[in-house]
Amino acid sequence: KFNPLKAIGPEQFRHLSSLKKLDLESNKIEQINETAFHGALQQSLGMLKLVGNQLEEIGPLIFQNLTQLRTLDLGKNKIKHIDVKAFQDLHNLRNLYLNSNNLTRIEAQLFQNLTNLRILSLSDNQIVDIEAGAFQHLHNLSILFLGENRLTAFAATSLWQPNSSSVLIQLVLKANHI
Repeated sequence: KFNPLKAIGPEQFRHLSSLKKLDLESNKIEQINETAFHGALQQSLGMLKLVGNQLEEIGPLIFQNLTQLRTLDLGKNKIKHIDVKAFQDLHNLRNLYLNSNNLTRIEAQLFQNLTNLRILSLSDNQIVDIEAGAFQHLHNLSILFLGENRLTAFAATSLWQPNSSSVLIQLVLKANHI
């Protein structure tokens, strides 16, 4: 925390086979090599905190094979774009924090493999568009934060498919342009 760390290189944590939690919060990380989290760490890491850094883009392979990851915090960065394949291997992910970034659009395929996700925070971004069906695969989602964005309309059918089951108990849309 509070280090001048600007980049994470290839296989930086490859020998840490027992590591459950990796906290890289409040550094100055701008770049993460696509193999930074490869190695023994892939089978043990349950929580990854990258909150409060300088990340602008999330590529397709950064989180590849982090099959045990349950919490991923990418809040308070400068993220403008996330590749639609970035989260494809995170089948066990329960909590995803993307709040306080610069996202403007949520693509339909972005969360398609996150079937166990329970909390999704997208608040305090610049979101103006959410593609139809963006949340349709999130059958276990119970809390969705969409507040403090630039949404001008909200229709449940644009987020979930008709006749689909939902366990959503909290939906936050405050401070939008609806």
